[in-house]
Amino acid sequence: MPHKKISSFLNYTSSLGGRTNPQTTRFFRYTLTGGLSTSFDFLLLFIFTEFLGIYYLVSAIIAYAIANTLNYSINRNWAYKGTKRKPWQGYIIFLVINFTTLLIIVVLLSILVEFFGVYYLVARIAVGVVIGILNFIANARISFLTPVFRR
Repeated sequence: MPHKKISSFLNYTSSLGGRTNPQTTRFFRYTLTGGLSTSFDFLLLFIFTEFLGIYYLVSAIIAYAIANTLNYSINRNWAYKGTKRKPWQGYIIFLVINFTTLLIIVVLLSILVEFFGVYYLVARIAVGVVIGILNFIANARISFLTPVFRR
C-alpha cells in the first residue's frame, strides 16, 4: 500500500507536521496541486503543439481544460476536503472561474508571444504565476466556500 504512505507523507508535509493553520495547509496543498496540474497543462500544451501540430492558442485551451478537471478533483478531495458546496456546483463554479482566467491567459499569452516575441512556454510560465494567485483566492472563497486568510 504505497499510496497510503505517499498520502500520509503529503498530508504531514503540507501541514508542516501539523503546525500550520487550516488556511496555510490549504494554500500549500493548493499550490502543490496547482504545480502538478500546471506541469500536466504544460506537458499537454507541448505535445499538442509540437507533436500534433495544433496551433499554440488552441493547444493552450485544450490543455488548460483537461488540467483543470484534474486540478478540481484533487483540490476537492485533498486541499478542500470537507467543503460544504456540492461537488457539481463547486465544479461548475471552479470552471467558470478558471475559464474566465483562461481568457486572461490567452490574451496575455498572445500579447507576450505575438507582440514581444517571448517563447510561448516562457510566456505561459510568467502568466501562470499571476493567474495562480488570483485563482487560489477566487476558488477558496467561491468554489470551496472557505476563508483565504483569517482576520
